[in-house]
Amino acid sequence: MRQSRQVEWAKAALGVTFGLALFLNFVEAWWDPGGPAWSLTRIAVSMLFLLSLAAFITLWWRQRRSTAR
Repeated sequence: MRQSRQVEWAKAALGVTFGLALFLNFVEAWWDPGGPAWSLTRIAVSMLFLLSLAAFITLWWRQRRSTAR
């Protein structure tokens, strides 16, 4: 039960970070911001997305292996 809840939270975090990254892409397409603040924001969102993706995959894999036994 606990693992499925963790997987759901990781899935939600993945969706939120994906949405944020998509929003930043739309902002960049509409208006071309620049500067170090924008670059750091893009890097931070990319890192958050990668972290949430890795967490989701890890938790999903652990849940899948534990239910297969």
